[in-house]
Amino acid sequence: MAIIHSFDNAVIYYDYVRKEEPVLIFLHGLIHNHTIWKKEVDFFSEKEFSTLSVDLRGHGKSEVPLSLSAFKIENFANDVHEIIKKENIKHFILIGHSLGGMVILKFLELYPHEADKAVLIDSGYENPWKSIEKYHLTPLLDQFLSRLFENKKLQKKYFHDVDFSKFDNKYDVYYWLQGLKGTSLQTVVACFKGIIDLDEKHILPNIAIPVLLIHGDKDNKIPLREAISMKQHIKNSKLVILRNASHDTPLFQAEKINKAVASFLEN
Repeated sequence: MAIIHSFDNAVIYYDYVRKEEPVLIFLHGLIHNHTIWKKEVDFFSEKEFSTLSVDLRGHGKSEVPLSLSAFKIENFANDVHEIIKKENIKHFILIGHSLGGMVILKFLELYPHEADKAVLIDSGYENPWKSIEKYHLTPLLDQFLSRLFENKKLQKKYFHDVDFSKFDNKYDVYYWLQGLKGTSLQTVVACFKGIIDLDEKHILPNIAIPVLLIHGDKDNKIPLREAISMKQHIKNSKLVILRNASHDTPLFQAEKINKAVASFLEN
């Protein structure tokens, strides 16, 4: 894998298979890593696309920042931009799952004229768990995060390497449990806070590039209504609904995703 020292010197790992442009840039979700995309990367590599799959900051082999502010969604987007600059990539399509899709929306806000196309899988543009706001958890979460980032004993530096492509299980919860073995508590809670604070609705009408939305109809983490709403607000967008599919569709529904993305790239 390649590495880059990002804008704030955080070490970010990524796997880059160079072929023809455009480059397909894959961004995973919370507590996953680049290995969730193995089936998609293999499929598009055979079609002579370049592929670049990132371990987002705090995930996989990438560095776990030691400050809460380092986990802002825009920092994830800036990491991706730094990689694109380093590799001198001129034409690229962003493909993101869950948190990765949210990072793409922030990227399109910060760098609106750079990506050729975007694919958002099981993702959303705002806090998908609004119902918990009535419990006023945000102040408690902020306090907990402050204590967490001050506690050196909880800041483990080494975690298990998790290769999601080697598991053969059909339940989201299994992959989450595996992901927790390779992800710090700081990353999990800080990203959770970032998702709660997310509000990218204002950017949706301004997105000019073609966008493909793929969403499982049984997703119990980010509901299908998020994708339907994005379809209504993004002018040049298409929605593909995967029937009887839960949240982690890059792992469970790779063939359907590959087919939908391939068609999207051809048109």
